[in-house]
Amino acid sequence: MKVLSGWHTDNDFTGPYGLPLELTFEDIRSPNFCSLVGRYAPEAGARELLNELIRLGAVKETDDNWFKVLTRTYLPKFDNPDSLDHLGQSIENFANTIDYNRTEREPTKKLFERVVDADDGIRPEDLPRFRSFIRERAQLLLEEIDNWLSQLDPPTMNDESEPVRTGLGIYQYIERKDSDEKLD
Repeated sequence: MKVLSGWHTDNDFTGPYGLPLELTFEDIRSPNFCSLVGRYAPEAGARELLNELIRLGAVKETDDNWFKVLTRTYLPKFDNPDSLDHLGQSIENFANTIDYNRTEREPTKKLFERVVDADDGIRPEDLPRFRSFIRERAQLLLEEIDNWLSQLDPPTMNDESEPVRTGLGIYQYIERKDSDEKLD
């Protein structure tokens, strides 16, 4: 979600060490949530978006009309219509990368696509430790990439070429023998 990313990377909404500022809802004397939404999601209603972020646990109210962001990651819940959009977009991006790499003859032009896995699998009791490890390490990498991307000058309408939509997706997979098998 652009609002969460902007709250973590935009110099107008971060402090001296790059930490996200606590924001008021709309106090014009300081950076505020309404101006954050206006910059990163102008089509959204600021109050509705704030209420949704609080409901999701991404933001909390710390004092009367002051708000603190708790995460820069948003994954919609399965019963949220956004989850189908997320599923479709993720599958499309991944499939397009594989197809592009399959047909591109020049090795230096291929997109980054790597998989690492345990040759013989891992013990079921090691799965929670593995999940924790990759969540921590992958999140750090993605935040570093997000910070790098946010420092680029945004494309302008005066540019002769269309902006390029690009990014990096990281996912964990678990092969299941039975489609009803739980992934605990």
